[in-house]
Amino acid sequence: MRYASWKSTQQMSDTPELVLNGNYVEKDNTFLFSKGSYRYVVTMGDKATLKVQHNGKTILQKMLKMKFTGQKHYKEISKGRFCMERV
Repeated sequence: MRYASWKSTQQMSDTPELVLNGNYVEKDNTFLFSKGSYRYVVTMGDKATLKVQHNGKTILQKMLKMKFTGQKHYKEISKGRFCMERV
């Protein structure tokens, strides 16, 4: 999986500010992405969530409105600032 995110002032057609490759944990329906001491956890389900951890401490957790936009692509539809896609 690939995770890409943009600053709130950018469009999704711009180059992403952050691009990570990660893993899918099937039993939890969770996508895991890491960069240095940061970990991004996206859990899919009736209500998707994004959790960002730094050195094991949660620094952000929010509910997401996700839309499946094709065979490989999910994007946040509430603000459209990140997407995940299978690569």
